[in-house]
Amino acid sequence: MRASCCGIFLVCLIALGGCSSRSTVIKNEKETGWRPLFNGKNLDGWYVVLRNARSPDTNHLVQIEQGAIHMYKDAPADSPQPVGYIVTEKE
Repeated sequence: MRASCCGIFLVCLIALGGCSSRSTVIKNEKETGWRPLFNGKNLDGWYVVLRNARSPDTNHLVQIEQGAIHMYKDAPADSPQPVGYIVTEKE
C-alpha cells in the first residue's frame, strides 16, 4: 500500500512541480502550515529503494533536472532495470 501511495504522490508532485513559483510556495507555507517535501534541487529528505531495499543509487537511476524528478532517465530503451521508487523521510 505504501509503495502505491508514494507512486501516486510522486506523479502528482511531478505534475505540479512547475506550476508555482517559490514565492507562492513560501506564502502558502505561512498561510496553511504545509511544507513542500521536494525542494526542486536534490533528494534531501528522500531515499531511494531498489529491489525492495534502501539503496545509495550508484547507477543514478533517480535524477533531478530543472526542478523535476526523473526515474531511469538515462537508461537505454528496453534495457532491464531494477524496480525502484523514492520515499520521503517525513510525512
